[in-house]
Amino acid sequence: MPAKTRFRSRSLVLALGLPALAIPAFTASADESPIQLEPLALDGGGDHFRYSVLTDIQGDEIRWTVTQGPEITRIHPDEDYRSGLGGREDLFTGPALDGELYRKEQELGVLLPTFESEQVEPPHTFQDMFDNQRRVEEYRVHVAATGETREIAGETAQGYRLAAVTEMTNLDSDDEEALFSVNHGTVWVYEDVPFSSALLQLSPGMFRMAIGPNVPNGLEAHYLHTFGEALEPLGMPVGLQLQGFHTSADTLETMEARDWALEEDQSPGQASGIAYRIEVTEFSDDADAPDYAALQEYPRAGAAAFEYLRTPPVLADMLDVCLPLPSDMPRDELAAMLDEQATFDGALEGAHSGALLGQAAWGGQEDPQRGDGFALVVEAFLPDLETTACMIFTRVGAGVPDDTGTLEIADPRSTEAEGRLAAHLLVGDVSEPGDITFLTVGQGLSGEVRLDTADPDGTFHGHLDVEGIATPLDDLGASDGFRLEGEFSAMQYWDRVPVAR
Repeated sequence: MPAKTRFRSRSLVLALGLPALAIPAFTASADESPIQLEPLALDGGGDHFRYSVLTDIQGDEIRWTVTQGPEITRIHPDEDYRSGLGGREDLFTGPALDGELYRKEQELGVLLPTFESEQVEPPHTFQDMFDNQRRVEEYRVHVAATGETREIAGETAQGYRLAAVTEMTNLDSDDEEALFSVNHGTVWVYEDVPFSSALLQLSPGMFRMAIGPNVPNGLEAHYLHTFGEALEPLGMPVGLQLQGFHTSADTLETMEARDWALEEDQSPGQASGIAYRIEVTEFSDDADAPDYAALQEYPRAGAAAFEYLRTPPVLADMLDVCLPLPSDMPRDELAAMLDEQATFDGALEGAHSGALLGQAAWGGQEDPQRGDGFALVVEAFLPDLETTACMIFTRVGAGVPDDTGTLEIADPRSTEAEGRLAAHLLVGDVSEPGDITFLTVGQGLSGEVRLDTADPDGTFHGHLDVEGIATPLDDLGASDGFRLEGEFSAMQYWDRVPVAR
């Protein structure tokens, strides 16, 4: 962030090397942490099956190896077919993970879900890609035996017609019209092999495009579990051929009356998704088990933890803040420049405690198309200049605030967050010139940003005081409270800011 005009607080006069500002004890508790770790307990016994899997997407082929055990299934992307859609790392699913898909986060030592949003059930309101308000009322899956058999990877597979139906309401229409989409096709199963959801979610991208086309964020687990409940009594899916369609209530009724069979060349509606083929090409009923001992060293965490850990670095990247110190300037020169040009004086307690000196800036927009938003960022350093602490405040659903006033910090656990500030903490190690290593993330739970005065040039002068929870990235079970307080003089720096929570 470029240097700003020097700001000298009447109540806080800090210089590098002075002790931390004394601030009252903070009250945030580690019990409030969104990081809830759940250890895996696996016995590793039972039969294991191995599959080689081919997907055909409009003529493009991607391959996986799947090892299915009684509790855990490992999905491994073929080295020669790695892609953004096909995946670049091992994924895990199975009963021990409630049938959902998880990935190893090596640096954090934890399993994180690939469904990145908090999961809900219908009815669920959302905005589609065209900003239309929709509500998913129901998702249901129908299967019907065809009586056909096929040989797949040397084994006999039974055929079933399949229709997965989503019923929605168009909330933007005067009569709130009903909308229907159907994912229609054929599924082939090995009746003598236990069900696994692996082929339904070889990757998050495959799930969204093949199994749950256009599934709204937050409903992925509901779609998956509903789909799985319909197939589990049949056996292990080893072949899928699906196509998504928009359709009408009358067409649905006709299809149901025909047990979901289509006449030759009949379409159930307007195609809305890519046609997929997923098929097992090799099968073994004598596979080596995954490394259960190594897997048990990775506890699993939920979508709330994923969002909590990811949001501060993503915001920092979007705003181009929380950067390493320049490598071409001696530390004493940096210290002198920071002392002379600082626009934030404050202190941090509870997460790398100490005096803070740095810069503040803000940005905002009022845009009916892109959305209204406001952001305030503090980039500061502890006296040793080896640790940086960034506080990123965002306000979604409201644009630039009035000249003066108080903005409350939104508790992320509350549903009444519209118009309030979300506060995110990011602490980094900048001891190596030109490099930054993130040490701690956190989020505000309470507090305020007070805008005392505003200059004609758009500079806000004020005070911030935020309490929250912070988590060291090398020990996710050690979350504790923090408090950041200080005075700022923030000039406008951005005219576009993040407008999505």
